Amino acid sequence: MHRIAVIDVGSNSVLMTIAEKNDLNGWKVLLDFASVTMLIDGLFKNSTLSDEAMHKTRDAIFKFTGTASGKSEKK
Repeated sequence: MHRIAVIDVGSNSVLMTIAEKNDLNGWKVLLDFASVTMLIDGLFKNSTLSDEAMHKTRDAIFKFTGTASGKSEKK
């Protein structure tokens, strides 16, 4: 079966869905993950993204990428 992972980086959270193509030309969701990173936090006050928010977002992307590739523990 064909598997895909989709990562969505938003202003407040990073989401990932792992799905597998089924025999009926559809997709079956295997796993859903979410991490609240608050990337937009401080943007309107300081006109810039905070280092903490960028690091939290980067860490979530790295974790999800590792999970999707099977190189980290799935939680």
